[in-house]
Amino acid sequence: PAWGGGNTKEDLVGQVKALQRSGEAKELWNSYADTYLGGVRDPNRHDAATLSDFCAQHQPAWGGGNTKEDLVGQVKALQRSGEAKELWNSYADTYLGGVRDPNRHDAATLSDFCAQHQPAWGGGN
Repeated sequence: PAWGGGNTKEDLVGQVKALQRSGEAKELWNSYADTYLGGVRDPNRHDAATLSDFCAQHQPAWGGGNTKEDLVGQVKALQRSGEAKELWNSYADTYLGGVRDPNRHDAATLSDFCAQHQPAWGGGN
């Protein structure tokens, strides 16, 4: 995905690293890396195009981020990505009482944010 402002290699690495921290979804990356990337699981060792291709193909499977941990990981990856960070900050300031720490929100709130904003930062489409 291209998490709005999130097409840089740094942003894509952040997305894959967030994925690597999330249970079942981690297996998607590991399997992909083992099958197509010579077993190299460190996203920093791949170019942006490779990471973008992986995210575009697989984020629908994990991008709805189904556990709170998954969703927190997605939002934290977003917070590390330039312009896209402003999406979360603005959302948190407007709708969440200015609380920008995703750990302090429930999964439903995080899922709503991701569902509403992922098209802007490329999650899922």
